[in-house]
Amino acid sequence: AGQTVSVMADNSATVSPTVTTEPDGTVEISITSQTAGTSTGTASINNSSLSRNVTFIADVRTAKIADLVVIKDDSVADGVMANMLRARVTDAFGNVLAGQTVSVTADNGATVAPVVITGPDGTVEISVTSQTAGTSAITASINNSSLSRNVTFVADVRTAKIADLVVTRDNSVADGAMANTLRVRVTDAFGNTLNGQTVSVLADNGATTAPTVTTQPDGTVEISVTSQTAGVSTVTASINSSSLIRNVTFVADVRTAQIASLEVTRDNSVADGAMANTLRVKVTDAFGNALNGQTVSVMADNGATVAP
Repeated sequence: AGQTVSVMADNSATVSPTVTTEPDGTVEISITSQTAGTSTGTASINNSSLSRNVTFIADVRTAKIADLVVIKDDSVADGVMANMLRARVTDAFGNVLAGQTVSVTADNGATVAPVVITGPDGTVEISVTSQTAGTSAITASINNSSLSRNVTFVADVRTAKIADLVVTRDNSVADGAMANTLRVRVTDAFGNTLNGQTVSVLADNGATTAPTVTTQPDGTVEISVTSQTAGVSTVTASINSSSLIRNVTFVADVRTAQIASLEVTRDNSVADGAMANTLRVKVTDAFGNALNGQTVSVMADNGATVAP
């Protein structure tokens, strides 16, 4: 009894440096730690010592999300390719916790498993897919602890298609300068807009248009079509194997109305004031497009009579 025993413990464990034996020669040694794992406790007196290992375990009562890291980003929004995050769960003192259930949510239409379970190192990977391009906020939670990180999904250029082709201006003058316009919109298979895509454009009936146009950040681009030929022109916008067609109309230019031709269709009629000689006049614009409804002034000399 009454012997002083020196005590040490490693791995950051805490112990009273000395203890004193009871009448039966024994004494309890109390060891605490904030570090999960094995600590070696050593008791010594004179030149005699013995060591034993004790184990401390992480405190599941204080489980928290210690970290949430994006490890793969900018995946294609095809519902298959995944963005990845890694969550790490520890107790209040940073000891990793295996086998913990982490709740996971994702916004903006993204899909994720509602719960994941940590591995032996306290971490677990979270896989997120989406058919919606843009940013999705991913939140991992345990107990009252949560962390959120953003991941980004990008539209799938492999499935680029002409989603829409709309006439935005029609019935322009067929003068080669005034344009009819259309707006084309390019998306992927899930309707996500695609920027920077090259769209091929064709126009028939003599109309002129740029052979290609490039989409803007909102996935749209304006197509300008001019013509010197009045009538309907079919405009086709294409990308990959996708195309849409719309008609635009050009009208003859009344501002440049002219007598294009004047032909005698009947001659040598009897001069009886009743039998008529006839002529056919054709009115066109500057580019030869026929003009309907134009008023033509008519004169005849040598005493002949004609509608004015």
